Amino acid sequence: MEEPEQILQGELEEEEEEEEDHGVTEKVNEFFTELDIEQEQRRRRLRSEGIRAPRRRSVLPSHLHSVMGSANLTLARGDTSGAIELCMEVIRQAPHVIEPFLTLATIYEDLGKKEKLLQILLICAYLKQSDINVWCKAAELAIELTQLHIGEQCFKKAYALDKSNYSLLWRRASILQEMGQFKNAIDCYTALRECLPDGSGPDFIEVTKELSRIYHQQLDDVKAIDLLQDSFDKYSDHFDDEAVNILSELLISSRQFENAFELLTNYYELSKDTTTTTTPPPPTSTANASTTANASTTEPFSISTALSLSMGASDELGQSISEITGLTGLTGEESTQPKVTIDEIPESVPVDIRAKLVVCMIQLKYILPKNTLLALTSFPESYGDLILDVAEAFMENAEYSKALPLLTTLTETKEFSQAGVWLKHAECLHMLNELEPAALSYSKVLSLAPHHTETRMILASLYSQLGMTEDALALLDAEDNLYSSQDDEETVLPMEPPVPQKSPARASKSKSSRRGTSSLKKSVTFAESSELAPALSQDVRLLLTKFMLLVGEERVKEYVDVGVEMLLFFFRQYYDIKDIREYIGLSDKSIRMKLRKFFPDEDKSLKEQEKFINVDEWWKVFYMTCKGLYKLGQYDSLIHLIFCADISKKLEAHRKELLLLASSASLLTADDSLFHFIRLLYFKKSDFPLFWNLFNCMAPLQRQHKFILRQLIKNPSIMPLVRLSANYSLLSSSYKFALAQYELAYREDPNDHLLCLCIAVVYLQMVLQKHTLKKNTLVIQAVGFLHKYFNIRGPCQESYYNVGRFFHQLGLLHIACHYYKMVLSTDPDNLRHDSNAKMVYPSLTHEAAFNLGLIYNQSGNRPLALHYMWHYCRI
Repeated sequence: MEEPEQILQGELEEEEEEEEDHGVTEKVNEFFTELDIEQEQRRRRLRSEGIRAPRRRSVLPSHLHSVMGSANLTLARGDTSGAIELCMEVIRQAPHVIEPFLTLATIYEDLGKKEKLLQILLICAYLKQSDINVWCKAAELAIELTQLHIGEQCFKKAYALDKSNYSLLWRRASILQEMGQFKNAIDCYTALRECLPDGSGPDFIEVTKELSRIYHQQLDDVKAIDLLQDSFDKYSDHFDDEAVNILSELLISSRQFENAFELLTNYYELSKDTTTTTTPPPPTSTANASTTANASTTEPFSISTALSLSMGASDELGQSISEITGLTGLTGEESTQPKVTIDEIPESVPVDIRAKLVVCMIQLKYILPKNTLLALTSFPESYGDLILDVAEAFMENAEYSKALPLLTTLTETKEFSQAGVWLKHAECLHMLNELEPAALSYSKVLSLAPHHTETRMILASLYSQLGMTEDALALLDAEDNLYSSQDDEETVLPMEPPVPQKSPARASKSKSSRRGTSSLKKSVTFAESSELAPALSQDVRLLLTKFMLLVGEERVKEYVDVGVEMLLFFFRQYYDIKDIREYIGLSDKSIRMKLRKFFPDEDKSLKEQEKFINVDEWWKVFYMTCKGLYKLGQYDSLIHLIFCADISKKLEAHRKELLLLASSASLLTADDSLFHFIRLLYFKKSDFPLFWNLFNCMAPLQRQHKFILRQLIKNPSIMPLVRLSANYSLLSSSYKFALAQYELAYREDPNDHLLCLCIAVVYLQMVLQKHTLKKNTLVIQAVGFLHKYFNIRGPCQESYYNVGRFFHQLGLLHIACHYYKMVLSTDPDNLRHDSNAKMVYPSLTHEAAFNLGLIYNQSGNRPLALHYMWHYCRI
């Protein structure tokens, strides 16, 4: 048991502590009471002077002063949980008082609970919005917690309280730039430039650099250049290497090489030497492609240039490389131009600036100082991106022989031996006509980036030019297997080497080739096509290259399969329509537009396809595929393909050719849609003989004759329609109508031998009718027109045979035999010497001999009939 003295002493100590606590609490209460009294007195004094004092949002009630004091004492003793409970009690009773929140902020800051501290600081800033320190502290903490939007708003509030503190606006602008809100960041940086004092040159330059970077990201280099040049004019003494680097890079990207060159030479005080030289005229003769490829090429390398070099630019794919790369368009005049050079570039100039200076001199055709590129090529691992810029400048100016060693140096490094560098290396070799090394470089590109479509196309064309057609086709077929072996996720393949981040002004030039899923060999429905269009477009370009290779090799079956595969994608909205023939007869425009409403994205689809293959190339594929289907005898597929092209508007630019092709195919297959195509072709292009030949080849249908009569009523001066109507009347035994129409055409062209013959035939048919009156007169008229026909046509097998056949039909056999024998005695080659004949006519010897045999056989002279039949008609 404890002794009574110890117990008594402990009780006395507790009583003393309670008295001390009570005394402290009373002092705290007295302090707050006095503070309230002083504030009230100050408010009254200001009111009496006519000044309105700022109103406090809230005041801690007097009965809570002791509770708040207890919370502070509890915190001082280290009891954070007790202090938090007391602060929460104060907040519950007086939520608009700032004192408990400040205490909680101190507690959470000591505990390291930054998320809760941020919440408390935001509440404190709300309760006391005039306290700039609280806003800044909350902003810094929000940025530390990566809550940039909260930090930006806090700095906005802080800057509103102190407009003279431009560092707050600067911080807000940098946060907006980091958040990607470039428009607001531009506004902040612009306001910051205006509020900076006159003596703050370095700050002005820094703000301008950040603002120019934002404009460059927004693809507005003009404003970025104007800002930097304005800053250079205003604070040239404070312009540093980084600012010069940014401005020169913007000028180079904007193709302002002369301004960039002047900027660099003036800033680094480089001495220039200018001399004038006279350039002799270029040779007018075309040299060998292998020796003039570098000199004759005046434009930078591109995919179309590579394909034209590899495959040829003609439709038959047979144009040689020397014809394509020959010297053309060169004048024979001498040119005088200044040659500018720099004595020496000091080593104090940064390497980035030195590379940009070299690029400008290359673009301006200036003379480079000696050993200029030695500092770059000595350290390719460190300055690989700069070497690549210089090589690209050489390539843009067609100096491929100078760019090739630089690119070769990069390919030998580990970091820059990327697909993009190898692609440039291959392009240089290709333009220098070194085809086999170029093919090896392109193969290296495909090994690093197997989904790069353009490279695969060019390499296949190179293989074809080198005589390796099978390798080219295998390369194009490997693309489908490559796509099918991948999953459905989209991957990005780098086409350029990584650029070291040595300067904020240096941006990476990454290009990517996205992989798609090959689906052309499957049946693509309309719903799936819009989703697979980007992937299909890559396959279509590869298939186009394969198609052209197969056409050049005349492998009909294979290029037809590839062509149908491509057109399945091109006409994917219509290819699967089973009753497609029902839409062919729709001539009303409104009905056809209703049909197209089922496919509302056809315009968008066509525009997307034109980005990769233009309409003329699609028409060439369509025409060659139809031609191949005709050779293979696949008429059903031919008609279906033509019908798809007819109801679609994708080949509207070749509408007349399409209708002509459709008419020929319908005539070939005896399709019922022939009349529809002929009618459309009549309204499109009825002024050339081939159309009227197709029109005349149609079967003499009643609806055709009705169409002809309707058109004659509208325009009776169209003579081909008059002749066709007369032919139809002659075939239908309406001889009077036929005679009237033939005579109408005869008045327009009395020297047409065919019209004379037709009129003679009509008179002959009228004579042969049973109830015809005045037959002798009709015979005389018929013989008269026949005689005129013979005089116009001249002596030949055709005229002799037609006259003989006329008298044979009339029953004057002795005259018919005379003309038939004239046919047998006339050389059939006489027709070939006719200047008006545009084709070779067949011989009529067999027909004349056969008719002679019939006449002699009917007259009883069988031996003579056998003589003619045996001598002329034996097979």
